[in-house]
Amino acid sequence: MIIRVHTSGSSQIELPLRPSPVELGPGIKKKNNIWRFWSYKAGGRIVTCYGPWEFENAKRLEEDRDVLAWCEQPLKIPKARKDGTAYVLDFWAYRSCGTQEYGEVKPESEMVESEDGNLEPADWAAVRKAVDRLGGKPVVVSDAYLDDMSYLLSNWDHIIGHVARAYYQDDRALRESILNLIAKRPPISLGEIESYHASSFGDDIRAQTFRLYQEGRVSAPLKDQPVDRCLRFRPIGD
Repeated sequence: MIIRVHTSGSSQIELPLRPSPVELGPGIKKKNNIWRFWSYKAGGRIVTCYGPWEFENAKRLEEDRDVLAWCEQPLKIPKARKDGTAYVLDFWAYRSCGTQEYGEVKPESEMVESEDGNLEPADWAAVRKAVDRLGGKPVVVSDAYLDDMSYLLSNWDHIIGHVARAYYQDDRALRESILNLIAKRPPISLGEIESYHASSFGDDIRAQTFRLYQEGRVSAPLKDQPVDRCLRFRPIGD
């Protein structure tokens, strides 16, 4: 079964039907800090992340323009653990190449060494078999991997709300005007984009600009520069 979603601009792409989040037990909910935010990629809804590393990974999925859709707690595998209990994976992600990832987010300190010498979650062999049967790709995301992206993910803290606003207030005319301006005057700062569109509300300008970034229609050096009015945008490939 497939659904259609809008991606870059007005183009459409066929995606597999997203999984629905598994309902977790009250014990898991009580022992974890909870983060929530609105996500277009997760189906235009509020997503719930249990623990800081799941939240960091969610931001990674939001920022990664190769990820077209994702879902939290997508799959429960009965009796996958050695003690006979179920294993609930942390995320599902669909990439532009057609790969469906089923992943776990785990600190390296909580992993074990596999037979081939790699670090992985306990009971991961049973999870891998279950994901293979679904035709998916099992993925482990460690705290060390997310730490390497800390600057980018910290920037994304400031962007999540803007992107949500851009979808709630889908100002296509403003978005296309910003895109044309970036194409004519690269590199152009966020402050210059706001000055050019002075008749529009500043938060709307920032929202539509960062939506263009998330859709992969413009680029910005978010890996090493802060999100402020000096952040410069370019057309993709420029």
